[in-house]
Amino acid sequence: MILSGACSHPGSHIAVRFLEDKVLKSIVAFVFVFILILSAESQAQISPERYSVSPFIGRYEFDHQQKLDVSPVMGLRLGYALTSHFGLEGVLEYVPTESSFLGDNDSTIHGVLYHMDALYYFRPDKRLVPFLAVGFGGLSLDSNPRGADTNFMANYGFGAQYHLSDRIGLRGDFRFIFVDDHQTQHNMELAVGLVYAWGSQAKKQAEPVEAVSVLPQDSDGDGIGDSLDQCPNSVAGTIVDQSGCAMPLDRDGDGVRDDLDRCPDSPAGDKVDAKGCSVKVESAVDDVDGDGVSDGQDFCPGTPSGVKVDGEGCPMDSDSDGVPDHVDECQDTPRGLLTDGKGCTLDTDRDGVSDSRDRCADTPVGIHVNEKGCPLDDDRDGIYDEIDDCPGTPEGVTVDAMGCPDAPEKDRDADGVSDALDQCPDSLEGATVDHRGCMVVTDQTTVNLNIRFDTGKARVKPEYDAEIRKISDFMKAFPNTTTEVEGHTDNTGPEHVNRTLSQRRADSVRQYLISRFGIDPSRLTAKGYGASRPIADNDTPEGREKNRRVVVTLKAE
Repeated sequence: MILSGACSHPGSHIAVRFLEDKVLKSIVAFVFVFILILSAESQAQISPERYSVSPFIGRYEFDHQQKLDVSPVMGLRLGYALTSHFGLEGVLEYVPTESSFLGDNDSTIHGVLYHMDALYYFRPDKRLVPFLAVGFGGLSLDSNPRGADTNFMANYGFGAQYHLSDRIGLRGDFRFIFVDDHQTQHNMELAVGLVYAWGSQAKKQAEPVEAVSVLPQDSDGDGIGDSLDQCPNSVAGTIVDQSGCAMPLDRDGDGVRDDLDRCPDSPAGDKVDAKGCSVKVESAVDDVDGDGVSDGQDFCPGTPSGVKVDGEGCPMDSDSDGVPDHVDECQDTPRGLLTDGKGCTLDTDRDGVSDSRDRCADTPVGIHVNEKGCPLDDDRDGIYDEIDDCPGTPEGVTVDAMGCPDAPEKDRDADGVSDALDQCPDSLEGATVDHRGCMVVTDQTTVNLNIRFDTGKARVKPEYDAEIRKISDFMKAFPNTTTEVEGHTDNTGPEHVNRTLSQRRADSVRQYLISRFGIDPSRLTAKGYGASRPIADNDTPEGREKNRRVVVTLKAE
C-alpha cells in the first residue's frame, strides 16, 4: 500500500508515538536484562520434536515509498523443531502505524503480518544458538474506511536464542521484508522476545555403572593366580616367571642365566658367547692395513692407507653405486642408476645431460635440449623447435605434426579475427576492426557498452572501468575523433522519468571519461533518449533488458 494525501488525526498520532516510545524503552530494558543474565548456568539445547511459543515486541520500518511511520510491532511465534538444526515457525504480527498523507481524518493504519518461516540453527547444543531464517506470507494494511490492502510478502534474516533453562529462553531477531505492492517495497524489523519450549528431548544417557573387578586368588602373593600358578608356595619376594615359578639367577651378570651358563664366574665386563664364556677380542696389532678393523673381522684387508672404511673394513660407498668414495667423482649419484668407472651416471641419449639429471632420457640424437635434457620448444606447442615449421604459434593453439595451426580458432570478441591472430582481443561490440583485430576510424561507428546500472541510479560502478577504458584508449589513439554517449531505457515507468534517467546515465559515462581518463570535454556529448529508440520488444523481460543500454557513437572529424 502506497499512500498519498495531506491530513492526519492528532490524537491517533500521539497515541501511536507514545506506544512506539514505550516499546523502544521496553526493548532497551529487555536487552539490559539479557546482558545481566548471560552468566546464568543452563543445560538446554535445540532438540528434535520440540515445540515452542515466543511472544515478542520490536520496531518496524516501512519503505519510504509507502509513506508510513516507523512503528512498534508485537506478535507471537509458534515453532516446531524438525531436527536439532532445522525448524519451522508460524508467525502472526501486529503493526499499528500512521500516515500523514491520508486524505481523511483518521491517519491510523492497522498492519497485520502472517507468515511461515524455516530456521537453520548453528551450535544447537550450546546455550547461545545463532540461526538463519527465511519465509513467506502476507501483509495486510487496513486504513479504515479505505479498507484493507493485502499483498504477498517474503522475508529473510538472522537472530539468536539464549537458553535460561531447559524450557525458558530469550530471543532476538532481525528481518529484511519484501512486499509485492505493484513494485517491491523493502521493510525491516528488529524484535526481542521470550521463548517457552516443551515436548520431546533426547533421552538422558544412563549413568555408567562402575565395573568391579574380581581378582583371582593368589595364595603366595607372587602375582600369579592360583589357577595358573605351577609353584603355589613360592617364598615371598621371589621373582617368578609367568608360570609362578622362581626365575633362574645370573650371578656373574653376563646376561646368560645360571642354568645355561657354562662359565658362571666370568669376569665382570668380559664379552661372552651364548654359553656364557669369555671370548677373545683381537688386539690392535692384528690390523695389517691399518684401517681400524682387526684382520679377524676385516672383509677388505688390503684397503689403501687413509681410506675411510665401514664396520667390515671395506671402503665407504656413500651413494651405493659400486664405486668407492675415494675414487668416485660423482658421490651423489641416485640409487639404481648405471655408472661408469668414475662413479658418474651414463648419458644414454648422448645429449650432454647425464641420465641422473635427464628428464627426457630418450631424446633423439642431434636435438638441442635444455638443462633438464628435454628438447627445446619455445612456443610450447609440443613440436620440437628443430622440426617446427611455425615456431611462433600462440600458446594454446592446436597444431598439426609440423607445429602449425590445423583448425580455425575461437573469436572471443566476435570481431571476425580469431583469437590466435587477434592483437586486440577485447574490441568493443560492433566496432570496425582491421586485419589485426584492432579498432579503426570510420566516418561513424556505433558500439554498445556492456554497462548495467542499479535500478533508478546513474552512478558508474568501478567494475565497468575496463569497459569504459576501451573508449578512452580509442579516443587517445585517434585524437581527431568525437564521441556521443547515448542513454536508453525500456518503457517501464513514465516517459519523462525515463528520459531524465537516461540523460543522467549518459552524463555519468561522459563525466567518467573526463575525470577518470582525462578526455577533453569538448570531444564528448551526452544525450538521453529514454524509451524512444527500442531495439527489442518491451513486452518481454529479455527485450526490456536489451533496451536498457548505453551506446557510444564514434565520429571521425
